[in-house]
Amino acid sequence: MKSLLLSICFLAGIVVADYTGSWEYSIDTPEGTYDGELVLVQADGTYTGKLTNNDDFEADVKDLEIDGDKISCYFYFQGYKVYIKGTFADDKLKANIDVEGMQIPFVATKKS
Repeated sequence: MKSLLLSICFLAGIVVADYTGSWEYSIDTPEGTYDGELVLVQADGTYTGKLTNNDDFEADVKDLEIDGDKISCYFYFQGYKVYIKGTFADDKLKANIDVEGMQIPFVATKKS
């Protein structure tokens, strides 16, 4: 009985995870530091997202998948296909950005 209760609590935690909202990030690249937001919206169980930075850049994220605490997607920046793959933990998103094989750490914090 105890293990059944623990299993139900664990599954309930997965089901109620909600990553919608604005996630602020700062990323250091060879071309400089970019600050901005990743905005995630959920409708009918499907997430969509938009990425912006302080240089007036805005892009829709493509193939956005959130499975449990994992996220993967991509967007286009200056003609390059940029992949994001990472994990949510509390109010942090820790990920890697992959641009033509170059890996760059990406950390975002959920705005309150």
